[in-house]
Amino acid sequence: MASLSSERQITYSHTVSETIAAVPSSATDLTTTDTRLWQISVANTTAGALTFVVLDKQTTPRTVIPTVSIAANTAYIISWPEGVFCSSGINWAASATGLEASVIASYK
Repeated sequence: MASLSSERQITYSHTVSETIAAVPSSATDLTTTDTRLWQISVANTTAGALTFVVLDKQTTPRTVIPTVSIAANTAYIISWPEGVFCSSGINWAASATGLEASVIASYK
């Protein structure tokens, strides 16, 4: 499958820190302006399953990653080769403490 044209591969001047960070246990804004999301790596460091959700921040938020269960001591890498556009930013949450993530994204 051919990739989309370079016109669609918008990158913005600011980038989200790629440092591994704790995913908050309540809905929290990761960015608040238009964002191109390329990859999220998420790891559950606990002995029990936790859930994880990512939404964009448009007027009616749309699901980027639905509420998914991350098994105990498991890591996932979710990537979008062409990037996914998140209107007005990104909001994310975990069901409890114990999820750690690294994000590759750029924003206005």
